[in-house]
Amino acid sequence: MHAALRESAKKAGLGDKYKIISCGAELESLVSVLFQEGLLGEEKILGNGVFDEIARIRILCSVQKPTETVNGPTVLLYGAGMVVLLGGCQLSVFARYLQA
Repeated sequence: MHAALRESAKKAGLGDKYKIISCGAELESLVSVLFQEGLLGEEKILGNGVFDEIARIRILCSVQKPTETVNGPTVLLYGAGMVVLLGGCQLSVFARYLQA
């Protein structure tokens, strides 16, 4: 999936604009990978606004705490930033409510 996303971004001329990373759905997993990729550090810290938008793909299929998992990355957003959820599995009523 990640290779296809990278290729699509490249074909659309957006290869340098987007960073596609693979990590778990929980905030701890995301933060760990962001540090490894150099996207968080001394200059870019939690709560300081790192991203305009975060797209999360297929995260609600098997998480234990959906509300916490969905809300977790908001500490990485600029003031008007948003988290975009993309399904890919049969979602619960709760997940559909969050996406509405």
